[in-house]
Amino acid sequence: MPDGRLRAFINGAPGVLLQLCTGLYTRTGIHPLTDPDRQRILAQTATMARHALRVLGSAYRELDSDASGNLTAEAVERELVFVGLTGMYDPPRPEGKDAVAKCRAAGIRVVMITGDHPDTATAIAREIGIASADDVAIAGFELDKMSDNELRKRVPKIAVYARVTAEHKLRIIRAWKANDAVVAMTGDGVNDAPP
Repeated sequence: MPDGRLRAFINGAPGVLLQLCTGLYTRTGIHPLTDPDRQRILAQTATMARHALRVLGSAYRELDSDASGNLTAEAVERELVFVGLTGMYDPPRPEGKDAVAKCRAAGIRVVMITGDHPDTATAIAREIGIASADDVAIAGFELDKMSDNELRKRVPKIAVYARVTAEHKLRIIRAWKANDAVVAMTGDGVNDAPP
């Protein structure tokens, strides 16, 4: 900043980011972030996600100029001021819906495994024909609570997995294989490779 202070900007999943925030930026200045504020922001996040938007939260923190020697996440990412939400629409490729339809016609069960918010993942999965109106996503933290045997029993009924890690993806694949399924996986990211 012109006066020598530093300003750190942090973006991330709104739920995680809100846990690091103590202030809220408003038209009338910065106010303490209350639990009702957090609930309102999370409700808005869910509304945006249900419209197939990928939602990022943004926050900042003012730092003294002498803080430049300690710019670790632990030192910076606390007592943040929440600024707002950004919703991004990343439309599915047109050939995606056609590919899902061809797989279904060939008797292949297609499921989605993604790092996206559960509501975003469900909306996109419905849009391209992976999920029906009744399907909801199961999140990675829910997978963590399941034993391998429970996951094996439930996996044929789940169409969408959200907020998952590479380790979760491997568990899902192993659960399908434990049900004697032939499994293939495609992906476009580094976390699509087995750990």
